[in-house]
Amino acid sequence: MMANRMSAVLLREARERAGLTQAALAARVGTTQSAIARIENGSEPTLARLEVLLAACGVAVQVHLARFTEPPADEPRAEPWAPTEPVRRLSDADVPYVVGGRAAASLHGAHVAVNVALVVPDLTADALGRLASVLDALQARRRVPGDDGGTLPFDRSASGLRGRRRWELATTSGPLDLDFEPAGTRGYVDLARRAVVIDGTPVASTRDTARHLDAVGDDLAAITYLRTR
Repeated sequence: MMANRMSAVLLREARERAGLTQAALAARVGTTQSAIARIENGSEPTLARLEVLLAACGVAVQVHLARFTEPPADEPRAEPWAPTEPVRRLSDADVPYVVGGRAAASLHGAHVAVNVALVVPDLTADALGRLASVLDALQARRRVPGDDGGTLPFDRSASGLRGRRRWELATTSGPLDLDFEPAGTRGYVDLARRAVVIDGTPVASTRDTARHLDAVGDDLAAITYLRTR
């Protein structure tokens, strides 16, 4: 039953991303709209058939349903994300925040690589004051795009933090990305309503994590996995 649901969500996600109706997709592969509808409603296609349908949507990947639980043996396994020192420092200082993005997907069990954790902080004055204190203690600086690892100073005060929606930071304890309103969401208040705690870390729900990853066009397999949890 779970495989049926995964196939259904994966096909629907791919079709909608391609801007195709069920009828248009059916015409591309020489089948009927009702056949597409049956798959999207939970009828399990063969793996070969699913690959054909996804290819018609422009998803040029080889499909392994096992990917949603365990990656194929010949596929490198992404290490599960664990809270980094900057994130732990936020918790220690009682900064209200939610972990989102790929870090959240990893904590929910998706096999995705996480370069830097995405943290969504509360925007209240008290929360920003606590956040500013942590960033000051960590000597946070803005990361400069590129491979040279350059950084720039910035105003780490609460008012200074309000000057941008997203901050990509380097700290004495490692990198940290802050986003007050991640794509596809309305920020902390939106995400905190359904957030869950995993290993002591507040994490955006599977539904909200999928919503954000979809908005930024991230890994379709991860989005499908999250939406079937």
